[in-house]
Amino acid sequence: DQGATWTPGPTIDSTNALSTEDGVLLGNSLAVAYVTTANNIKFASFLWDPGSGTWSANSVQTVFASSAQTAVNPCLGRDSAGNVWVAFASTDTAGNNTIRMMVRPAGTSQWTDTGLTFGDTGTATVDGSERSARPMKIPGGMGMVYTVGEDLYWASRSDSSALGDPWTSQLLYTHTGGGNDPYASHFSVADDASGNLHLATVDGGELLYLHYDAGSATWSQRILAGSGIQANYPQVTIVGNTLVVAANVKTNAGVFISPDLGQTFTYSYSLQHGTVGPGITFKTPRLETAASSTSPVLLFQQYYDNGAQRLLEYAIPIGDGDAFPR
Repeated sequence: DQGATWTPGPTIDSTNALSTEDGVLLGNSLAVAYVTTANNIKFASFLWDPGSGTWSANSVQTVFASSAQTAVNPCLGRDSAGNVWVAFASTDTAGNNTIRMMVRPAGTSQWTDTGLTFGDTGTATVDGSERSARPMKIPGGMGMVYTVGEDLYWASRSDSSALGDPWTSQLLYTHTGGGNDPYASHFSVADDASGNLHLATVDGGELLYLHYDAGSATWSQRILAGSGIQANYPQVTIVGNTLVVAANVKTNAGVFISPDLGQTFTYSYSLQHGTVGPGITFKTPRLETAASSTSPVLLFQQYYDNGAQRLLEYAIPIGDGDAFPR
């Protein structure tokens, strides 16, 4: 019912407060890659029954497990050939950190190490050497946005290439504003029906928009808002032919809407969390939206309430109407 009511769904075993995850919804099937308490990566699938309105667990597979490596930040994507890709950051016992890639070939249940690494190898600390990656389907192939410290990269491959062939890579942007986040996840990317990609990232509080044109296989970029908004967690959502970009505006959130998929933007909504009581803080709150949505778009804002983490839900209509908190 578009976020009006919520009920508990299935749980995922062997996770904790340090686990990270990513999911892709295809029809009534939800695929999830996640990190376990043993620092391994698992893949689980769930089926949605629209009749009963419930989820059920379908299968669980091991994507990556190593006594000599720990893994974080798995992100998954599925190409048009049916191959499933999982990229993640891996750290060995010496503290060396790099981005690795696993693949499950179409029609199989076996996960294979491609042997590929992306970016240089550094030390996994919170001094700007963090890594994060997100595979994305593009027409005729697979792409991936990934970060190595302050650098944002784009890599791509053709569906006709062997699964272990190197991807073509290019530098998209170098952040200059600094940062101190152990997950280096301060970008969001979504694809539209034509295979174009829409990416938002932040640099020193500025909100940046990068556009991948599938026809020319080229990127362009622009600044959506200056550093005065103190952006931290941008989110991108596609609603039909409308692009929605949300980001922090200091401790609140702002919403930019583009009715022409990135050609023009309007600052459409200022989302206010209201009066903050004792023990409640909205300092640099994380924001989350779905990559693909109908109207209204649901936006969740993280905040702390006397030591407990909570979520404030906003419903953002795309078209006429007003955004409101729930």
